[in-house]
Amino acid sequence: MAPRGLPHSSPQFSVNQNGVVLALRREQAAQSISVSEESFDRYVRPFLPVVRIGTLRLYPVSALQAWLIDNDEAPA
Repeated sequence: MAPRGLPHSSPQFSVNQNGVVLALRREQAAQSISVSEESFDRYVRPFLPVVRIGTLRLYPVSALQAWLIDNDEAPA
């Protein structure tokens, strides 16, 4: 059973009561910014905060969004 406040259909995501995804697992985080897990580990993950729950590691969506903004480049 999903923890209180989480939809039963989305146990793989950390969501708030409004159904907004708050954090992602490594695989999901890499996929969400369209990079391989290897590229995520090398270029992105070292710059993100991580939430540890036992062996589970979650990366806040807000941190991924901030990383994208911090690393964007102006068009040439």
